[in-house]
Amino acid sequence: MGILRILDQTGDTAVEWRADDDVSVEHVRAEFDRLVRGERWYAFARDAGAPADAATLVRDFDPSAEEIVLTRPLTGG
Repeated sequence: MGILRILDQTGDTAVEWRADDDVSVEHVRAEFDRLVRGERWYAFARDAGAPADAATLVRDFDPSAEEIVLTRPLTGG
């Protein structure tokens, strides 16, 4: 099972999927694409069992990832 964490002004929203469940995978893939491709959020993924500091920037949804964290880019000013 994987988890997509969406970090925004409301906090941490978690959306889970199972790699063997096409419906849940497509639901999460659509949300990932909407935020990463449409709104230009950053996505960081880690492999199953890897520590959090092993997360890498990704541009494509990977249903085999254990966890994907989405965050808005920081803006300065």
